[in-house]
Amino acid sequence: MQFISAYFVLVHLDFFNSKFNSIQSKWTQ
Repeated sequence: MQFISAYFVLVHLDFFNSKFNSIQSKWTQ
C-alpha cells in the first residue's frame, strides 16, 4: 500500500511540475 501511495504522489508531483512549467513559460514570453 505504501508503494502505491508513493507512486501516486510522484505522478501527482510530475503533473503539477509540468503544469507549473507551462504557466511559467507563458509568463516569460
